[in-house]
Amino acid sequence: MEKEPIWLKEYYYTQRFNCSFRKLAARTVSPGTLVLDAGCGKRSVIGEENLRPGLTIGAEFSREDIAANSGIDSKVVASLENLPFKNEVFDIIICRNVVEHLENPGVVFWEFRRIMKTGALVLIRTPNLTNPIAFTSAILPLTLRTWIKRNLFHDEDGDTFPTYFKCNTATQLASAFGSLGMRPQLVTHDGLMAYFNFSAIILSLIVLFERVTDIAKLRWLKMWIIASFEKDKDS
Repeated sequence: MEKEPIWLKEYYYTQRFNCSFRKLAARTVSPGTLVLDAGCGKRSVIGEENLRPGLTIGAEFSREDIAANSGIDSKVVASLENLPFKNEVFDIIICRNVVEHLENPGVVFWEFRRIMKTGALVLIRTPNLTNPIAFTSAILPLTLRTWIKRNLFHDEDGDTFPTYFKCNTATQLASAFGSLGMRPQLVTHDGLMAYFNFSAIILSLIVLFERVTDIAKLRWLKMWIIASFEKDKDS
């Protein structure tokens, strides 16, 4: 049962269901586009947002997870460090909640660039290490994060994987893709409070934090980095 405070309900739902990554995917994915959902896991933003690309291919290291994903058209079991695709074939790469799990993000980003067409975009959502909650998660052991997710957030279906947080600030992301000659189209920060509706008190504090960090100069403290980078013709 939802336990959000009534006096924060409108703000909570506006932020939760109108987040920047949803908007970014909706205005970028269009009929005819060939999309790679990199590290797609069990769920894809394509299916969740009812988007209609020409074709969506999911790439995922876990055979069990990708088998459960019903939001993609074709499934490939592969490491993101060595993708089994020809050069310059994809129009869009979606990389949602993946960057924090990359042990060698530079290698993966190079692979992304290799398989992207000129003018193609990579869309990213990843935790922001300058956010207090994300930073706390980054330093907690895997066993404790798994216990919290299942016992406090009641996410029995969600998995917890090793995290490295090697490229989880806006500056690090822009630098990594910039070194590959890829131009930023969007680099912003966003909040998301869905996990915290198990407690009205905690949710109230989270929403108050979100309201304070809506101030432009404080947005760098928000939970998520939302970004897109374009492969230039000269890169």
